[in-house]
Amino acid sequence: MKKALFICGFLMLVMSSFSQKEVEFFLQSNGSFLTADGSDYVVVPFEGKTSSELYSMVKSNAMSFYRDPKEVMSEDENVAIKICALKNLDWGIDILSNYDYYGYYNFLFQFKDGKIRIDAPSISKEVYNRIGKSYDSFYYYVRKLFTRKGAVKQRKLKHKLRIEDSINYPINYLLGFYQKNTDKDNNW
Repeated sequence: MKKALFICGFLMLVMSSFSQKEVEFFLQSNGSFLTADGSDYVVVPFEGKTSSELYSMVKSNAMSFYRDPKEVMSEDENVAIKICALKNLDWGIDILSNYDYYGYYNFLFQFKDGKIRIDAPSISKEVYNRIGKSYDSFYYYVRKLFTRKGAVKQRKLKHKLRIEDSINYPINYLLGFYQKNTDKDNNW
């Protein structure tokens, strides 16, 4: 029994090492996003795909992800796609009511044969609560999540993680990491 569990665990480890890793950007105390190694961009390899195929894939995923993709997407065919959209960045419960914070995010995808470069996302200067009142800036909101030394306040960690998830999910969706394989013939 132990041997079978060991073999299953080893196979899962090997399979996960060959799978594509999701893109992760982490919120910094100054309101910017960086990767785990401190870079402001990520290059995701897609072996055997041309820049045209990668461009079409991201554009197709954007068409299914956004309600009105033409409003949020600008493009340079087969070279780059830029997306600017409104997103619920954080939410919670205050003493008196529930609250949501919205802000505009910007993504830039650049395409070359066999790879896509994703620049670190940026958030608009102002964030809005659900009744339209704006904060001074996104930076001011983020500063409340961190100590003066730049560490995340323990009781604010869930807010930081929500903001990161709000940003990383659309990126990974557009890259096709959350899509089912739709290579089958689609006769309709």
